[in-house]
Amino acid sequence: MIYNEIYNFCKIRDINKKNYSNRAKFVVSLLNKYNIQYKIIRTFNNNFNKYFYNIFCLGSSNKFLSAHYDVANINVDNANDNSASVINAIAYKLKNPSINLIILDAEEPPFMGIGSKYASLYLKKYNIPVKWILNLELTGSGEYFFIDKFETNLAKGIMDNFENAFSVNTPFNDSYLFRRYGFESNVITTVNLKDNEPNMEILYYSHSAADSVDKISTTDMRNFVNNVIDKIVHVC
Repeated sequence: MIYNEIYNFCKIRDINKKNYSNRAKFVVSLLNKYNIQYKIIRTFNNNFNKYFYNIFCLGSSNKFLSAHYDVANINVDNANDNSASVINAIAYKLKNPSINLIILDAEEPPFMGIGSKYASLYLKKYNIPVKWILNLELTGSGEYFFIDKFETNLAKGIMDNFENAFSVNTPFNDSYLFRRYGFESNVITTVNLKDNEPNMEILYYSHSAADSVDKISTTDMRNFVNNVIDKIVHVC
């Protein structure tokens, strides 16, 4: 099952950030394993003296999912931030081949969205039609979800069609850059309830050893893909 790949993904450690990363290699190996066509777009950044690698899996629609694969802490699992979202995005591509995926590099500090900047420039350069880009962040556990407070037609469609959806102010993520370059985009994140209130605790594990794979629920991941992502794609 594709969702079980997260246990292998979280074992990957990036030793040298200057090179094509081990995590990028793992993503590519998954795409090959599941016969998903992809294109790697390499862009050099002079300020960081480094290449960045975005992975595009284009489909026949004008709707996009994105998820970043880079990490802030190379020594921990990085399970919820953002391994689970990469797996979820690939799982949905298997379910619905028409969807477009962008598996992004360089969301984390110090790069702060260089990957989504370069992805945006690539989409514009080749006039690739984009209705919206739904950015998956921290989607490894939880029966509920929230989106950011930025008003878009995508956000309105989500809020109108999901009774339990809610919106909050969110930290920086790739949807900020997509919007800056003129694309309609929102971020989506899953959480559980505690005492009938959203339990945001898991969100604060990011970048630390607490973001471990034992806190991930492959059942929640599968339900999120089948019951949330699929409905968003069909109604928005």
